Amino acid sequence: MKRFLFLLALLPNSGFGQTCSCSDNLEWVIKTFTENDAGAQATIESKGEQAFQEHNEKFREKVKKINDLRTCTPVLYEWLLFFRSGHLGIQLLDQSSGGQQLSEEEAIEKYRKERTYPVSVEAFEEEMTKRKEPGFEGVWASSGYKIGIKKEGENYMGFIIEADGVYWHERQVKLEIFPAEAKGQYKASYYMRDHSLREFPDVKLVGNNFLQAGFTVWERVSPQQENDAAAEAFAKDSEILAAQSPFVRKLSDRTALIRISSFAYEHKSHLDSILSQNHETITNSENLIIDLRNNGGGSDESFYGLIPYLYTNPIRVIGLEYYASPGNMQFMQSILDDPESPGDWKEWAGEILAAMKANPGQFVTTESEQVYVEKRDTVYSHPNNVAILINKGCASTTEQFLLAARQSKKVKLFGTSTFGALDISNQAEAPSPCNEFNLVYCLTRSKRIPEMAIDEVGIQPDHYLDPSIPEYEWIDFARGILER
Repeated sequence: MKRFLFLLALLPNSGFGQTCSCSDNLEWVIKTFTENDAGAQATIESKGEQAFQEHNEKFREKVKKINDLRTCTPVLYEWLLFFRSGHLGIQLLDQSSGGQQLSEEEAIEKYRKERTYPVSVEAFEEEMTKRKEPGFEGVWASSGYKIGIKKEGENYMGFIIEADGVYWHERQVKLEIFPAEAKGQYKASYYMRDHSLREFPDVKLVGNNFLQAGFTVWERVSPQQENDAAAEAFAKDSEILAAQSPFVRKLSDRTALIRISSFAYEHKSHLDSILSQNHETITNSENLIIDLRNNGGGSDESFYGLIPYLYTNPIRVIGLEYYASPGNMQFMQSILDDPESPGDWKEWAGEILAAMKANPGQFVTTESEQVYVEKRDTVYSHPNNVAILINKGCASTTEQFLLAARQSKKVKLFGTSTFGALDISNQAEAPSPCNEFNLVYCLTRSKRIPEMAIDEVGIQPDHYLDPSIPEYEWIDFARGILER
């Protein structure tokens, strides 16, 4: 069983004292990641020691001129990308509140002086009411925010009109849109709730009244436009994608839909309940569509309830190995020492720790077999055909589910390739020496590799849905294939 474990205290906070420069933090990240991450050494061997040292020197020069933590942490994350793009990270902590959520007063004080755009909000809103064309410029709303987007040369500046007044204030810059390399395409810089930066490679208008930038969707407030067919379809699909809780919906007499946005362990009981309540609907439907778009993973246990509806033949599951580093041994020991750790966790950690101590610096496992074969007694006659919708937002546990699901004779994958973050997995966190951020790395690697690698490649669909089929039409497209 693959577990996702998060460590609050892995390594002692020592080495650089209580004042850490960006250079200090980089050296600590280099040492801690390469010593403990389950995939680090294989990447260094693959790319070469010289390439690794050149990468390190490039970043040592880069951090010399950085004097603040908020500028430093994205550079530390960029250093990590030498290894892979998933299951690693730098998580900035809020020092003013001891790593806990900021109070309103603290947030107001911290963020009120962030960058603003010099514009008259009232004049801009008045101007937009008189516009006719449905371009990027306008007033847009999403998730409690109202922003204005104004053209500046070839670029577009998105600024706050209305927000919570705590993390965000009027005229602060929320979004910047730029021409992309491909002619007629756009990309964006987007600032999250805590003002941290995200880069979106694709920004587009959908119909007359929606703007999609990365994972954000904005609805037009002005200039007012009539909804067209594309906007209507997009709005319907956006509602499905935005649902935080799983649901089952009958699409027709022949086809049912299950939407699951996350396999997080805390959602498992609710998902199991939804499946139980809708068991008759699912098993009386000729076709089933499972929409997993943008499901970034969670816990393997969360998807077990889905397997019976897909099962046709034994499912082969490849095991994993733990890297026996000093830090990872300390991680296992911390589970044993924690009085709040469940009994089964302690039993598991004790077995792994014993294997690690017997084989330091090696990969270890407590599994007697490399492959586990899951057999079930029941094969449901319905659904006959199962389409699973996937895209680049599918990763980790979701990819583990897909490896199992696609072994069924009933299942076909529809969409685009997944993210590719599964081979190196089971995340742990190590606090930086000055408790400014957590370093996220991985404890395990799959026994599938190198013969069947998923990281940086993803899982490919059986039915590739190319760009001529907008994503908001994928459910209808899959249903059309199933009901032919």
